[in-house]
Amino acid sequence: MVRDGSTGIGRRKKALAGAAEQQLHEILATSEKTRFEIRDGKVRARYGHSITEKVEHTPIDNPPAVLFHGTARPNEASIREKGLLPSGRQYVHLSGDRALAEKVGRRHGDPIVFVVDTVVARSLGIRFFTVDEDVYLADSIPPKALKLDG
Repeated sequence: MVRDGSTGIGRRKKALAGAAEQQLHEILATSEKTRFEIRDGKVRARYGHSITEKVEHTPIDNPPAVLFHGTARPNEASIREKGLLPSGRQYVHLSGDRALAEKVGRRHGDPIVFVVDTVVARSLGIRFFTVDEDVYLADSIPPKALKLDG
């Protein structure tokens, strides 16, 4: 495993019960979640949920002006006080799609959605990363860059 979260496909084949490389491509292409990708002959963990080393991503210069974070209502007070923190993950996960953020929040209970002002966050030194069209990452988001949607 290297710092970008990737490992040789051959090493992962054993973990996938000997799946042929083509099957591996099909599995990743049809998966509802895009947690892995194949790049340069390697399988790469996009988020790094299952590895201890932090997956490195290249910062993006121009994130959308507004991103969204869905969570459960009981988390509201803590987020207002401390901002968004990775909470056991490597990064805070954000979405460019409000409906998707609400769907994520619904997985944890009564959903609420925070709006992230990326202009304010960037002015406070926050860097943003992207792993696909709708998923953005950040190390944290300070309270000054957040407001509750609705």
